[in-house]
Amino acid sequence: MPTYPDQEIMLLNFDSYFELMEKRGIKVFRLRRTQTFEKTREIELIVSNEHTWSYGDNLRKLSNFYYSDAKYWWVLGFVNKKPTDAHFKIGDELLVPENPQSVIGALRQ
Repeated sequence: MPTYPDQEIMLLNFDSYFELMEKRGIKVFRLRRTQTFEKTREIELIVSNEHTWSYGDNLRKLSNFYYSDAKYWWVLGFVNKKPTDAHFKIGDELLVPENPQSVIGALRQ
């Protein structure tokens, strides 16, 4: 998964969790705040392919097929607003950006 330079980390220290955390030997519980990606609403991407989701498809396999690298699976999910394989159903149209680096660049701005 990508890392975001401006991500916020919050601490979970509510009294209601104290007993459970103490029981498990946990002193601090860190959570990453949800990213909103407001900066990416206006970016324009060149779509090189459209893929119809079919039986046996998954984002890693499609990333490997289109980009020769499975590590860009999350770009396909992000661009299509469906972050995991479970969000797709057979027959869904998947947009495949020409260059996954353009999405990564937009997220880093």
